[in-house]
Parts: sequence; structure tokens; C-alpha cells
Amino acid sequence: FRRDGYSLGGWMSHRPWTTKKQERTTRILKRLIERDGSESSEHLLPLRLGEEISVAFELDVRVVRGHVEVCGAILGPSLSYSRIVAPDWAALPRLRAVQWRKEHDTAEKEEEDVTALLQGFGWPVVLCLRNPRAAAQVPTRRPAHLTASLLADESWPRLCKPLAWGSIEEHVQRLWRERSVPSSPFAMLVMGPKGVGKSTCCRHFVNSLLRFTGEVFFFETDLGQPELGVPGTVAVHLIRKPLLQPPHAEHEHECVARYYVGCTTPAEHPSLYVNALRSAFDACVESLRHRKGPSPPLVVNSHGWVTGLGLELVRLIAGLVGAELVLRINPLRSEALLDGSVDAPTEASGEARTRIAAPTHLVRNAVVRCGPLSMELGAEAGTWASELPSCVLVDLQSAVGQRLELATRLTRKKPLHHLAAKMRWMRVAHYFRPDLPPCAHPVGMPAGRFFSSVPRRRLPLGLHFGLTQGVLREEDIEIVFTGCVVGLCCLRDRHLSETETVSTGQVEQARVKPRALPEAVSSLRCIAMAFVHSFDTVQGEVVVYTPASVEALSPVDCVLRGEHVWQPQSIDGQFLSVEGQDTTSMSSPLHPYCSAWTLDGLGTGSRLPSTRPFLKRKRGT
Repeated sequence: FRRDGYSLGGWMSHRPWTTKKQERTTRILKRLIERDGSESSEHLLPLRLGEEISVAFELDVRVVRGHVEVCGAILGPSLSYSRIVAPDWAALPRLRAVQWRKEHDTAEKEEEDVTALLQGFGWPVVLCLRNPRAAAQVPTRRPAHLTASLLADESWPRLCKPLAWGSIEEHVQRLWRERSVPSSPFAMLVMGPKGVGKSTCCRHFVNSLLRFTGEVFFFETDLGQPELGVPGTVAVHLIRKPLLQPPHAEHEHECVARYYVGCTTPAEHPSLYVNALRSAFDACVESLRHRKGPSPPLVVNSHGWVTGLGLELVRLIAGLVGAELVLRINPLRSEALLDGSVDAPTEASGEARTRIAAPTHLVRNAVVRCGPLSMELGAEAGTWASELPSCVLVDLQSAVGQRLELATRLTRKKPLHHLAAKMRWMRVAHYFRPDLPPCAHPVGMPAGRFFSSVPRRRLPLGLHFGLTQGVLREEDIEIVFTGCVVGLCCLRDRHLSETETVSTGQVEQARVKPRALPEAVSSLRCIAMAFVHSFDTVQGEVVVYTPASVEALSPVDCVLRGEHVWQPQSIDGQFLSVEGQDTTSMSSPLHPYCSAWTLDGLGTGSRLPSTRPFLKRKRGT
């Protein structure tokens, strides 16, 4: 039978990719038809209902007839392409031909050759495939890129959808439709330890909710490995297009609010982290004030710290957003879960069997150790973190497999713990340079070369400068900030949009001497991230590299530096190739931070006696 017009046979398969599926893909690719006269080497691929193909690397996909499902999203007939990106260190997404309830089944105004193919054959689904980088490739009857992308090695892991996800989708849709409080969004939270697939789960449910709601709020609370945004920030995005690319390549979504924390773990500054969470969620609720109709649902991605204070912070996030559904993903185990507190929603009803609180053994062993700290954080967030809100808690087993193989692909036979550092480096690098190939391994380059294509902006020197922890002396500002990634923030209490401007009189009144913040910051709205080039005391300006426009930077009146250190030439000088050469045994090359007057690598972003209690020592430089 069908569910909301979507046949059950259309779900992405929960079974692993086998030799039989690989052979079936080989037969499917024999149907590829090259379009004559196409400028970008386009190919048409007919599919039968239920047939699956996997996608590796980069591929532009457009549906000509029928519908396909990929990562929870439904792609229908359209004249525009959707780019699917799957690097060789990630599991491959599957495209499955499905039957959807939409009335129109064919894109309008197709060209003559495509129309002739559709009239001559009765294939239910027809795709148009294109290589995003076809200009650098010699066209052939079957380009090597298409073969490598659609016929990846059988040992390469493919994404699998757990059977319980379908029932949870029904439950979420019903809860969203029945919600009676339009002023606040329906919220679901995904939690679990590191490496269990929280981001994959969030991505899938965001894409599946887009099929019915059209818009979804995505609340990113993971400072170290965010699905959207830059490490060291807490952000809320409004999603209108499916998430079909890796985290470092997603740049087209509207940022509702972003707050700077400056570290990769909330353990560094839990109070600032909580304030940023509260401010970001308040900005999300504020954006709904003038919206008509039902509020878009809110999907919350949590960090992977689920013991002690980390678990307390997750519970605090659930209370802050009023989560009605919490998905707790557990790592794969040979035995069953010890608590057995709740079952996944059943296929027939889509509901969980019981409405419960948090497992008692987790509360006893971890949460109560926080004591007064948890009460203080709960007071700052405006909620009591020790009380989990009334919600449906669903325990799921991790759908992630072969983690060692995936890590080996990225680290090139290096230890697993370097995977997170490389992914974090790529997120920052692609923020400044979205033009970098999303499937390429991290390759360091000199700072001057890296920032050669990044816009250079000039800000008034009279801005406030500060650290996320501690107080900075004014005479130390230049040496502490030069050559560092910082957050360009707004000190004003009111929420400013990224396009709001300030009067020119305020800029003219700025002093030619930088000012240090008189005290530690609470939560400041982050307008953009930037790399400090130099301080021009003659012109009274601070030169920075940032992809943000001049209009977007007009509200900036504060520059913050945190604990997170990023360098374009390496990841702390370890396990990153430079200019195509393996440099695992050498430290980061000493290179000037794009500053003409400073010494090579010396005296830039340094720890001074006044900042030693607040800034960590750089490693590898």
C-alpha cells in the first residue's frame, strides 16, 4: 500500500550494497544516452520503479520524468539541476526511482531530443546527468567521470535507511500538523555519542520534512563538527533546498542567527555556550512573529558529548527548544540495550509505546555530578536543565558502519583521531573559499595564495576587540589578533539582520586606536568570520579577509577571538599534505600571515603574559 502517495517500495533500501546490486547497476548504465549537441556533456538515464544507483564524487542530477528519492528528499521534474556531492571518505547516497503523489510527471518546455525520447519510450523515470566540471574533460560516449561516479567500487559503503525512520517520519508529520502553538516551532532533537550518525540522521529528517512543509529550521549546536556553518559558532538556518552535499560544501542556506563561541567544545566555556544557545533560539522565535500560517519545524543537531556535563547540556537544549521528540542514537552493540526504556514507533500506528523521562541510570551516574553548575546553566538558559521536558524518547541503533574504512580514506592510513581535525579544517577553509573542490583531500597552501581570491575588507580601527575568556589589554590587541580567524560581531542588544546598515556618523566617530572590551563577553551575534590581515594605524583601519559583503559588515562593532585556531597551510602542522607532498613528519611551514611588515610566522596570534590564562599555546608552529 501507499503512505501519503508514496509507495513503501520507494524507501531507500535498508540492506547493504551487495555484488548483485553492483551488477544490476552495470546493466542500468548500459541505458545511458548521450544528448547530441549538449554543451555540458549531458546524458539521459532511464530507470524502472524501485531501481537504485549510488552517486560518488560530484554529479548534477535533473529529473526529466517521474521522481527519485535521495537522502530523504524527493526530486521531481525540473529544468534546474541538483548537485549531489559524496567525497571518498563518506558513505555514498542512493538514488531510487519512486512513484510520488504529485500530479505533474514531466518537466515542461523540454528540448526536442528529450521530448522525442519521452514519447518513444515508456520509462517511468528518466534522469538527466551532467558532470559539474565537464569543461576540463574530453567528451566521450561514456565519460570516465560518469562511470566513476555511478559505478563506484563495491567495497565503498552506501547509505542505508533504518526501517524505524519511516515510522518516525509519519509521527513527526502528525505532531507538526497537530501542533496548536503557532508562535513556537515543533522541535525534534537528535542526540548520541560521537560517530553514530547524528548528522546523517538530521540531514535525512530535514530533507523528508521539506517534502511536506517547504521550510525547515535547522539548529546547529555542535561546535566542533557542525552540519551547517563554521566551527566555533551556534547557528540557526532556514532550509528551503534539500541537503545533498557534505557539511563543508553547504553554503546556500539562509542564516537566521549565528552566535560566536570561539571553541570546538562547550567544555571550554559552558556559560557562553548556553547564552549563545538561548540567543540563537530567541532569534529563531522572533523570526516567526510576522509569519502567517504554521511555523516550520525545528531540527536540532546536538554535540557528541553525552556523559557528565555534556549530557546535562543536551538536556538543557531539549528544555530550551521544548523538544517534543528526542531521537537517541546508540552505538552498535552485540547485545541489546540495557535500559529498554522505549521502543521505536510501530509501523502500524507510528507512535512510541510510552511517554517517558530520561533513563535513571544516566541521571544517577552522570548528571548529578554537575551539582550547582547545572542549576546555574539552567538559570542562564531560562529553564531547569535537570528536568527533561515532556517528550517522546526513541532509542535507535546506529546506522553507521565501517567507520575505520571511512576514516582511512580521508586520513590516508593515518589514525582515526585525526579525522575530526581534518573535517574541521575543511569547514573553515570552504567558508573562505567556496570554490575549492568539495571532494578533494585537505591540501595546505601558503596564506597569501589561499586568500588571493578572498575579498579584502577594511574596517575602522576603533572597533572593540576582545577574547571569549578573560580581559585583553589594549597594547596587546595587534599582536594577539594578527593572523587569526576571528568573529566579526555586533555588541548591540537588538537582533540585526545581515543587510541592516548603520549611519556614517558612527563610523566617523570611531577612534583611530583599537579598544579592548572592558569585561568578558556574554553572547554576541556573529555577522561573519574573518582572517585578520594587519592593522593599518596610518589609515586607521583593520584589514581582514572575509567572504561577507560590505553591506553585511556595516553592523560590525566588535571583533572576538576564541580558542579555535585555524591556519591555511596546515592543521596544527600535522598530517596534511602541502602542495601535493606528504609532510606527516614536518611541522607547519613558517609563512607570514599575509602581513608585509611582520616576520615570518613570528609575533602573530601569539600568547602574551596577559593572555596565557585564556589562550592555548599553538602546536606545530
